[in-house]
Amino acid sequence: MGDRSTVECTHMDLLPPHIHPGMQEFRDPRKTLSGRGVRVGGYIRISTAKDGQLSSIQNQQKLIADWAKANGYALVRFYTDVKTGAYMYPRDEMVQMRQDLRRGVIQGIVAKEVSRTSRDVLDILELKREIVSYGGFFATIKENYDSRTDDDEFFLIIHGGLAQKERRTTAGRVKVTQLIKAREGKTNVAVPAFGYVLSEDGQHLIPNPDTAPVYRMMVDKFLQGWGLQKIAHLLNSMGSRTKKGRPWGANSVRVVLANPVYLGITIYNATTTIRDAAGRPRRVLRPRSEWIVRHGTHQALIGEDTFRKVMELLASRRGKYGHGWSSGLRYLGSAVLRCAVCGGKIYGAKFSRSGGGCYLKYRCLNRTGTCVRPLKTWDMDRVDRTLMDLVRSLFTDGERL
Repeated sequence: MGDRSTVECTHMDLLPPHIHPGMQEFRDPRKTLSGRGVRVGGYIRISTAKDGQLSSIQNQQKLIADWAKANGYALVRFYTDVKTGAYMYPRDEMVQMRQDLRRGVIQGIVAKEVSRTSRDVLDILELKREIVSYGGFFATIKENYDSRTDDDEFFLIIHGGLAQKERRTTAGRVKVTQLIKAREGKTNVAVPAFGYVLSEDGQHLIPNPDTAPVYRMMVDKFLQGWGLQKIAHLLNSMGSRTKKGRPWGANSVRVVLANPVYLGITIYNATTTIRDAAGRPRRVLRPRSEWIVRHGTHQALIGEDTFRKVMELLASRRGKYGHGWSSGLRYLGSAVLRCAVCGGKIYGAKFSRSGGGCYLKYRCLNRTGTCVRPLKTWDMDRVDRTLMDLVRSLFTDGERL
């Protein structure tokens, strides 16, 4: 009787307790070393869209295609990014490549050299480990690197370190050139501020005859009492776009109004980029003693008195609205909850009582321009209690959690 029950047990019944049915099955990338028919994607990156760099795309494509053919791989497609090599995360084609790896559309990635993926050791290691977790591999032609034969990642660290050192060296040379240009009153920007264009030699800013009048109109409307969102609606209705070709919003209008470049001033070396604990780049402020400030480097579009009025009005409105990010208060649902009518974010605000003191409410600012008037407000204490009850119920209900 006991023997019969043992024989009838299925394979799944014999799973150890640390194994569950949904556990991912390991796909060994080394099984693809034969290369025959293995689907690969070619990753290509150039730093800028200049003509000299664009020819590099064709050269990299030919190199990768010849390599794939010689080794018997099936080249599915190329993934091409025009981005700096400092970090990987903002690249659209890199994101698509990772998705295709995860779905099994491709089984490996081939690049001309390690530095085409990134010039940062941490990024390179993370990419390789992610690819391996999908059962894929990462190979480069110049270094003859193959992740399938580098289990301890020793060679990848060496190649990545050399790429990072090269980036730092190149960045140092570029930085010196930029500092010299800044001290000479020349511009270092590739994309001028809204209202300006680059001069023919690319060294100075000159007013843009099409957008400079639009900037002056923005200033006039703001000083007449128009709100930032109302100005953005007007600009969008006129067909105007930001310097990046995007529709206007309240924040993009605010950035333009607060930019001292319109005083004819060039400020350089005010910030630098570091990596945070998660490995993402984060911009931080340099000491003011290191800033390079040059006056009269280009034609001003606004006078100092007018600019001062704009800045004072911006500051007074921040205090008036009393959002959590500007008033120092931490509203639990501010910019998280949304209006049920227009779908826009609601914000915490402080209102003064007629007899003295103040009270707090959430309110819809109609930033989408589609909300029904009168604009709605909600009692903050009541909403916050509801939120806390919801969070408490989630964390006390093990099954639901």
